[in-house]
Amino acid sequence: MRTSSHQRPGQVLVLVALCLVVIISFVAIALEGGLLLDHRRRGQAAADAAALAGATDLLYCSAPKSMGLSQCPMETTALARQTALAFAKANGYANDGTLTTVDVNIPPSSGVFANKPGYIEVIVTFRQERGFSAIFGSGALPVRARAVARGYWSTSPGSLVLLVPGQTVKVGGNGQLRVDGPVTVNSSDPQAAITTGGGFAQASPFNFGGLPGWSGNYQGPKNSGVPPVPDPLAYLPTPTEGEEQSSKKLTLNNKDPVTIKPGLYEGGISITGSGDVIMEPGIYYMKGGGFSMTGQGNLIGSNVMIYNDPAKSSDVINIAGSGSGKVLITPPSSGIYQGISIFQERTSTATISITGNGKFDIGGTFYAAGAELMLAGNGDTRIGSNFIVSTLTTMGNGVINSGPSDNPPPTPVFGLVE
Repeated sequence: MRTSSHQRPGQVLVLVALCLVVIISFVAIALEGGLLLDHRRRGQAAADAAALAGATDLLYCSAPKSMGLSQCPMETTALARQTALAFAKANGYANDGTLTTVDVNIPPSSGVFANKPGYIEVIVTFRQERGFSAIFGSGALPVRARAVARGYWSTSPGSLVLLVPGQTVKVGGNGQLRVDGPVTVNSSDPQAAITTGGGFAQASPFNFGGLPGWSGNYQGPKNSGVPPVPDPLAYLPTPTEGEEQSSKKLTLNNKDPVTIKPGLYEGGISITGSGDVIMEPGIYYMKGGGFSMTGQGNLIGSNVMIYNDPAKSSDVINIAGSGSGKVLITPPSSGIYQGISIFQERTSTATISITGNGKFDIGGTFYAAGAELMLAGNGDTRIGSNFIVSTLTTMGNGVINSGPSDNPPPTPVFGLVE
């Protein structure tokens, strides 16, 4: 039997060519697909940043007129669009019309929030030139990303206690802290909030960053492992000093009534007398020295905010009511500092001490982002409506009530919605 081998010239070449097409296809998918995914990720980050930046302009330009913030250098929509384009460019999307394009729509032109005011839509497109995939087609491959953001002002009347990381809530003695609203503890410490003795705290709800986040008697719904909340008043500027009212520490040790005016107090104010002190409406700027009230008279102020700019840690705010007098202070009802009764320089750690005895009612928000707020009461007192502080410590045997406020400061809320 005769065997023979048949020569088939070119057959292997055809197989190799077919295999190369498959191999190149996989290379195109692996390399160019990876590049497309990378550009998609970068584009989404750029769209998110641009939409949030534009929403910030929409937010501040639409602030309530009473705040005095709604003064924009140009028409609001144009400003927001300009800001969004600038942020997109800073993130690699220059809107040159060839390699990249950026479309900003106010209000959005598509999606759930189409044609709704207060929203901004940003669509970024990157055109990737073909490499190996040129065997399947021609022209650049478009990569698109889209984001929609919104900003608005919240004026919830509920009380808020916002605290920065650390062991931040301490309730001691036999006293009670009753907060009409939520308490947010940003600390991740498992025992950031503690009660000792017969004391207890009550709120609805408690939001703890730690697990569980508290130890002791905390009454009300409790949520653990809650992400930190940003400072809701971070937008507030430092107030102006105003007209100088005293070039050195003002000490009031009087028996007769005294009326003081808002403005700059070099060295602060100390009230130790038995006479009444009336504070006219406005901002009282303590430049060093702090603010102290330990007298036996009445301290009364309507539409008043005390700003403390300590020169040293001993320049504290210390307001102590007495059995024979009363402390009645209400915060401004309008303007950028609406609803804020005490504002301390954000980085200062100077302690704020409020002791309620007798007739004691200080409304409004206490804002001291870097400091400890110490509250004490031996009666049934109302102290503050919102606390934005580093540490809250309560002492005494009385009941301390917080909130709600009839005129809380607006707080900005903005974020991505699509």
